[in-house]
Amino acid sequence: MQSEERWSWERILDEEALTCLTVTQEDMGLEDEGEPFIDLWFGLADPPQVGIPLLGEHTWRYATERLVPGEHLLVVYGNGTSSFRGSSFVRGGTFDRIRVEQGLLNLMFRDLDYKRLGQPVAEGAPHFSEGALFVMRGGTFDPGRWWDFIFLGSSFDLQGGFSREFRTFEVRHRSPKSVYRLLGPDPETLLWRQAWSARSIELGLVGAWLLLVAGVFAARRWTTASMKRLQRLHLGVLLIAFVGLGLGLRLQPSVTQLLTLAGSVPGEWRWGLFLSDPLLFLTWSWIAVVTLIWGRGVFCGWACPYGAFNELLYKLGRWLGLPRRELPDRLHRKARLARYGVLALLVGVFLVNAPTGELLAEVEPFKSTFFVVAWKRGPLFFGWWLVLAGLSLVMYRPFCRYICPLGAGLALPGSFRLSEPYRRDFCSRCRICTRGCEPRAIRDDGSIDPRECLNCWECEANWRDDEVCPPLVKLRRDRERDREDSAA
Repeated sequence: MQSEERWSWERILDEEALTCLTVTQEDMGLEDEGEPFIDLWFGLADPPQVGIPLLGEHTWRYATERLVPGEHLLVVYGNGTSSFRGSSFVRGGTFDRIRVEQGLLNLMFRDLDYKRLGQPVAEGAPHFSEGALFVMRGGTFDPGRWWDFIFLGSSFDLQGGFSREFRTFEVRHRSPKSVYRLLGPDPETLLWRQAWSARSIELGLVGAWLLLVAGVFAARRWTTASMKRLQRLHLGVLLIAFVGLGLGLRLQPSVTQLLTLAGSVPGEWRWGLFLSDPLLFLTWSWIAVVTLIWGRGVFCGWACPYGAFNELLYKLGRWLGLPRRELPDRLHRKARLARYGVLALLVGVFLVNAPTGELLAEVEPFKSTFFVVAWKRGPLFFGWWLVLAGLSLVMYRPFCRYICPLGAGLALPGSFRLSEPYRRDFCSRCRICTRGCEPRAIRDDGSIDPRECLNCWECEANWRDDEVCPPLVKLRRDRERDREDSAA
């Protein structure tokens, strides 16, 4: 966006055309020396109302005339006891102390991209100890969207003559609309629209399957009228989830999507980020609806590919005659809380350092199960996958019940589910369903803990069965006796 107006330093700051990144001595673990470790002002200098007041008209025109389409000018001014040039610039012409990131784009600068600047000529501009103009090359940087400016601070850590400590600091910047505006369709919007169009057939198949699973729950009277029917339906859905969604489409929701959601709340909300994977977006939309209606068990107990894998392994263990193992009640009640601790840890670490949070999220063995052959990964990942798979042969869903952070995240809103398996007052005295409840979700008073329930609905099938449920057994026998008496 061109303009003949030339802004003062005050106007440049008021328009937020420049952003400041300040790193104090304390931030670097050093003693206060009365001035910051570094104080950086940065922004794009392409627009004349910004570039000319900072660089001077001659320098600005010389730089902009040599730009090719897709290239931009980054201006950086600095004060403080440190420098943004760094030792790599002295040795090899690389600026290792600063870089720019936008989405998957990572821009670093060399001496060929650099021009030393004097003081800004804008009215009211302060004095700076150093200044530089960088050419942002590559052609994929979008000047109208948010981007991150990252500074790598370095100081001696007093552990040795050549030992240094590095700390990373970053701040987001977006040029004001008075400087840049998006012309034409948003590239991010085009990207996700293309993704949805390209996967229309898979979207139709997955959507139909998700509606089918929801229909099994909506038609609960028919579904639970027969235990055999319920168990066959459940087994069929588990096989489709594991083989079709997991191994076939690699459609495995993960806690990383919850972490991304948590990270978007305090930052910039980008629908394109969530819409870029249409199958995941469709599945998560379905999860949100069914979790509020029936609880987390619709996804965790029926539709989760890894959960299905765990339960199928458990059924295989029963078929092979392997011993069944369970934690004692006292230990089980404490261990089932561990998944909430795992979730809290992941969210906390992710908000502070996203790459570390994503690495820790590999406590979920999903990648080793569906995305990469487990034994081709590192020994730690393969060992963890092997331990969980082995435990699943003798213990009912150990990962799902005790560790899974995704299950913990879904259990919280699922606590307020609108519909749950039916219960009678007599259930507080009967232990038939309690003994058969593999998730151990039935409390001592006969009520069901929605955070533990995986919605197998076998308890509701028993609730309807006059061959199993004691009150119904009594009513059936009374009716049979009355018919016999009438016949006599």
